[in-house]
Formats: sequence, structure tokens, C-alpha cells
Amino acid sequence: MKVITLLATILTVNVFAAIPSLEGLMRNSSNKELDKQLVVAHVVVKRVGANEEFATSENLVTNYFKYMFITAENEKDYKKSLVIRYDDPSYNVSGVSNVTAFDNVEKLLGRDMTKDILQSAILSYTFNSSLGFNKVFKAIEPNYKSNSDLINKEKASLIEDYKNFLVKKKEYEKKAKEYEESVGEAPVSPLKSDNDQKQAELKNIMNSSLYKGSNNLKLVKRNREFVWSIQLDNIKGEFKNENHQLIYLDLNTDNGNYTIVPKSFVTYNGQYTLPKYIEVTTSDYRYEIEIPTYYLLNSTNKSIADRNREYLKYLERNQQRQGTQVNVEGQEIEANINLLL
Repeated sequence: MKVITLLATILTVNVFAAIPSLEGLMRNSSNKELDKQLVVAHVVVKRVGANEEFATSENLVTNYFKYMFITAENEKDYKKSLVIRYDDPSYNVSGVSNVTAFDNVEKLLGRDMTKDILQSAILSYTFNSSLGFNKVFKAIEPNYKSNSDLINKEKASLIEDYKNFLVKKKEYEKKAKEYEESVGEAPVSPLKSDNDQKQAELKNIMNSSLYKGSNNLKLVKRNREFVWSIQLDNIKGEFKNENHQLIYLDLNTDNGNYTIVPKSFVTYNGQYTLPKYIEVTTSDYRYEIEIPTYYLLNSTNKSIADRNREYLKYLERNQQRQGTQVNVEGQEIEANINLLL
């Protein structure tokens, strides 16, 4: 499957480089593909007042989370996720305070606009997915078009046929090598034809753009550099031209205005480039999403359900321990504010 995906990517990489789509840009398209089964990311979310500083605010709210995503399409748990909340930044199991499993990452969304935007930013960079922002964009902007709206279906169909051909070709070659005799006719590439007119049509299709339009994206000059700019009524933003990294994104919603700015891009494990911080500003609050730890694992020995049961045991043990503690009379109990879930 990896070889097929790679070949399909090679076929279309020139198209993506020339005419990106907004949905494609929001999936951290500059990053490499997630090539292992399990993503693990520590996520810290902070909130202060709109005019306050994170380092000095007395109203600072801080949440600590661990996100786990199943990424491999051939895994039965594909797109399932597990979010564990901790009481402190040590991420020790003794600090587990909440465990939530999702049978599809899309179910991380749908609580309210602020949480949906925060979750969308996390999904974009940790899961290489634009599904969160795609949902937000559709909710706030009538002129927004997703990839499915813009797709050149003729070219997409041809690419899909070619991927199927590669599977059949591999199976045919395996049988031919195993039996060392004729095993029927070899599969024929859908990109080749004995008819000159048909071959010219196939060439034109493959040379055409995968997307019919770019969703109002324009290449504009900022100082001495070119950037991709999106200017819709309720969505405005800019992306770097070469690596497609987000510079800023402004969203106008019924819930108010949001500005998203990723900062300090770093490379984890020498392979995956993510912002160390993502700042989200509203009229009332400033949020800072930090990703201090990020790694991928080949993990087939435990399902999401297994991991969920494991962390639920930690949670139950912690709750029992806390239940035996005597509250000091008159002690002010800090409000339990969950910024994401």
C-alpha cells in the first residue's frame, strides 16, 4: 500500500505544488506522510484573557492531554483515537484525570466553535488531517469549496484505476515467479493505449490539474517573498509558497473572530515538522497550544479499546485515591475547566 500511495503521489505532486487547495493546505501538507500505525502527541492548552500574558496572568488555565491516533488505513482501528487528560505536566499515570475514546476522529468536533477550532489545529498538525478545518470552513463560509467540490473527477478516477492496476500487476508478477509458467495475460496499465487518439486523451487528463480551481487562492508578493493568499468573506489567511506552512488564518464566525498563528516550527524525530506553539486569539481570550512531545510507533499489539481499558484502570485508581483524601476546610477548589472536551 505504501508503494501505491507513493506512486500516486508522484503522479500528482506537480499538480499540488502548482495549484494547492485550501483544504489541502490545512492538512500540514509540508509534512511527510504518517508511515506508522500509532501517533502519540502530548498537547498542552493554555488560556488567558485577551489582553493578558501567559507568563504573568493570574487567570491562567492550563490543561494537559495525550492524544493517540490510529493512522494506518489497513488497521481495523483506522481513525480511532484516545484522548487522556492529566492533572500535571509530568504525564505520569498517577495524574490521569479523564479518558475519552472516539471511534472516529471527527467526533472530536461538534462541541462549540472555539473547541472545534482548537481541535482542528491539533488535528491538522498531529494527524495531518484537514477534516476539522474543512468542517469549520463549511459552517462559516458559503463560498468555501472542499476538495470534493473542486476535484477533477476524470483524473481522480484514472489515478484510482492506476492504483488498482499496480495491485493486480504485483499479484501477477508474484504468481508468475512462483509457478514459473504462464498465469494468464498480464494486466495492462490504464495509462497506456494502442490507439493514438486515446493515448493523447490519457496524456491530457494526466497533465491536467487534479483540482478545477483553487478555492480563491492566489499567489501574491509580500515584501520579497511570494505567499499563497486566501481572501473569502469569512476566511482570510496566508501560507508560505515553498513549504505551504500556515502564516496566519483569520476566521469570522457567529461566535466571534478567531486568529490562528503557528509559531516556532520544529522537527520531531528528524522527520515530522510541526509548530511548537499555535496561538489562537479571540476577542475574549488568548489560547496557546503547545506540542512538547510527538512521535509515531508501529503498534499492532494493542487496539484503541485495549489502551482505553488500560487508562480507565488508572483513572479509577486515581479517583479512589482522591476520594479518600480529606479536604482542608475553607480551601478554595479550583474550577475544573476543560478547554478541549
